[in-house]
Order: sequence, then structure tokens, then C-alpha cells
Amino acid sequence: MCGRKPPRAQLGGVKGVTSRECGLWVRVYDPRLKLWRFTFHGPVNGVTINMLAFAVGPDMTLERFYDARCERWIFSDIFHDRFLWRSVLSTDGGAS
Repeated sequence: MCGRKPPRAQLGGVKGVTSRECGLWVRVYDPRLKLWRFTFHGPVNGVTINMLAFAVGPDMTLERFYDARCERWIFSDIFHDRFLWRSVLSTDGGAS
């Protein structure tokens, strides 16, 4: 997930900041569902995130539902050396 590993002192210790994370992600294609299962393990913040991944046109969308929330990570403008990433959170079960 990290292109270049930052010094350990920069990874943790900032309360409420989860963007300073390096970790391991695994993608496995599920032919029955015809989508990817995605798991991210972030040891700095102690997180494990499970999502389902699928294409929407030229974009890649990863999605998970928890409580009444729908979270989407959308990867677009994908090239061999860069991409755009955004995170979208719905608190009404994905209605908006």
C-alpha cells in the first residue's frame, strides 16, 4: 500500500489520523460472485477492513456495509504509475 515506506516515527502517534498507515492488502477473485474480495490489514491503527471490489465503467469501486453505513473507495483515472482515489461515506445505508 505504501510506495515508499515512511519513517516509523511518522506512522503512528497522531490521535484520530488514520491516513498515516502502511499495511498489507490482499485481493482474491470470487468467480461465484464475479467480483474481488479485498482485505486490508493496518497494524499501525489496528484495523482490518473487508470490502468487495468491482468495476464501474473504467473505475474500480471497493464497497463495504457496516452498521447503517456504506463506505466506497473509488479509484479512477488509473494509469500504470498513478491513480485518483476518493472515499465516500453514506450514513443512511447507501440511500445517499
